Amino acid sequence: MQEYADWMESFLRTRGLVRANGEMLFAYRATKAEYLSLQSMLARTLECLDGAPWTLRSAPECACFVLYASEWWRRAYAGGPWRWTHILQSFGQPFSLDVLERTAAVERGLRAWGHRPGGQGKKYLGAIVAHGGLPLQLIARGDGSITRLLIRGMREAQLYGWDSNRLESFFDAHQLELVQHLRDEDIYRLLASVVVTVLSLRQECQLAGVSNPVEVLDRLQPNWRERFPIAVDDNSAEPLLVGLVKEAAKQYTPVTSFPVVTTRSLHLDDDGETYGLAMTAEMPGSITLAALSSAIGLSSDVLPQA
Repeated sequence: MQEYADWMESFLRTRGLVRANGEMLFAYRATKAEYLSLQSMLARTLECLDGAPWTLRSAPECACFVLYASEWWRRAYAGGPWRWTHILQSFGQPFSLDVLERTAAVERGLRAWGHRPGGQGKKYLGAIVAHGGLPLQLIARGDGSITRLLIRGMREAQLYGWDSNRLESFFDAHQLELVQHLRDEDIYRLLASVVVTVLSLRQECQLAGVSNPVEVLDRLQPNWRERFPIAVDDNSAEPLLVGLVKEAAKQYTPVTSFPVVTTRSLHLDDDGETYGLAMTAEMPGSITLAALSSAIGLSSDVLPQA
């Protein structure tokens, strides 16, 4: 349909592009106005079907459907099981979309953006999640579990020079600290991307030890927020981004002293004539990974996460 082709052309032209450049969809930074216009256009298509099955035929139509689905995830998902039903119901029109038809549309749509999902079934929805970025509704009303885990992962990455793959493993190992519906490899990949972005900004703008890192970023890289997989036209994410930047600017000195204190002493035996040698060991209730690694002489990379 020409309407979808025209919408795509306008969307890309606004960003100085002639065609899709293979970026993750969240990186195109669709505005709220563009999201709503996309929703309206798709709803009009469904209204014209008058209840008949929806068949997405053209590549631009499939591309718009995929972009809308990923933006819906980022902007509207507020918890609960991941289902296509919620995305499809957001159009407000009764219609039917065959599962195989939907799968074909998603694959064709992602290809139009320069991507291809790596599997079947949930993997296709997982691709939508990965392209959408972190869900703002959960961040806005969450209990802080995402923020706390991001800060921990960032500190570990600073201490041990972790790359994105190692960070994904970290978030996977600590998945029980996230709500049930965020325990997925696509979410771990997004969280790792957030940490890598923060640490890249820390290095590029020399934020270590700076008391006002956000002001420095605003001066040196005014568009720094756009590097994150988060919608920047929604204020829900601002506290998270500012908090991460401030944490990244802090300097941490790893503790590498031996964590166990041993004491040897002589004590008089019960017979009152002989002495015995006694040794006691005091173990800490908790220990940092750096201290444990130093104490036992092993690299932190070979230590288990739990």
